[in-house]
Amino acid sequence: MNNSYPIKILFLTSDPTNASRLRLGQELRDIQQRLQLAKYRDKFLLETRWSVRPSDISQAILDIEPQIVHFSGHGVNTGELCFEDELGKIHPVQPDALAALFELVHEQVNCVVLNACYSLTQAEAISQHINFVIGMNQAIGDQAAISFAVGFYKALGANRSFEQAYKFGCAEIRLQGIQEHLTPVLKKNTNISVSELLSNSHFYQDLPQPIFNKPNKVCNALASQGLHSQSWTYDGLGYHCSTPYLDIGNKGHFGLANNIALYAESEVANNVQRIKLVLNINNEQSKLLAIHRFKKITLALFEELCLSVPDKLMPSLHEETPNIFYQDYGIIELKLEISKIETWYVIIKFVRS
Repeated sequence: MNNSYPIKILFLTSDPTNASRLRLGQELRDIQQRLQLAKYRDKFLLETRWSVRPSDISQAILDIEPQIVHFSGHGVNTGELCFEDELGKIHPVQPDALAALFELVHEQVNCVVLNACYSLTQAEAISQHINFVIGMNQAIGDQAAISFAVGFYKALGANRSFEQAYKFGCAEIRLQGIQEHLTPVLKKNTNISVSELLSNSHFYQDLPQPIFNKPNKVCNALASQGLHSQSWTYDGLGYHCSTPYLDIGNKGHFGLANNIALYAESEVANNVQRIKLVLNINNEQSKLLAIHRFKKITLALFEELCLSVPDKLMPSLHEETPNIFYQDYGIIELKLEISKIETWYVIIKFVRS
């Protein structure tokens, strides 16, 4: 594994003298331990800055150039995060101020974790510019905050996605018997364009993504669903494979039944770049049956590829509403084309270098 480009985590703390004491040292120690024990520990570099003042934030980001920024400290129910002034007392920072800073580094920073009470307002503001931001929707206790951090970095160290790491963090809170697992909230940047997301793929360049590098396994992901793939071949323009169409219901237009097929495509030999699951509606009378089967096969595809399903993908498909979803492994598009027949696509475009 190439370690030339480690994933840098900037751990910022602030514990003003006129605020209640927090166990920030324990949180840092637990994060360090989990990363040191992680399977991919050599891919991470943890940098810390203590007793941070507002002017220290931008300096630390400029110095470290992190991909992940983690703040642990205090927040108040009006939305400010509490940093320190020159005397070590509370210096509140407004959400729009931090959001403006992160706007300047959105090409570098991929994830922000605000492990502080009432930090959801800040997370919402920052997520206008940063792909993944985690904040707390109410006060959070020390033990819950530490447990979330442990679960989050344990999963990152196992090469899980940001979204999966967030879920592991919430699960860790529950495993500790703490009733605060709904306090952390993940906000995703819905404004980022496809080109921007693809251009920011440097975070993933050296991480092993084995499923993308196994075209034949990807192509045969739905064999258990009756979609058996042909071989991964080169046609002079690129690499691809596809499955024969699987008929659903009775025949309709052009003597064809509703049908489903899977395609995988790439410009390079051993790296799948796009997957397309296609549903053709040739018979309106059995459309509901076809849509139901398409949903089932879509879920099976994500499960077989070990990819998280976008939260609103199934509702959008149920409502027959085209949509685009941004995950940290790529872009998922639910697309509709209407010509002589109605054709639905679930398209996965992987973020790769």
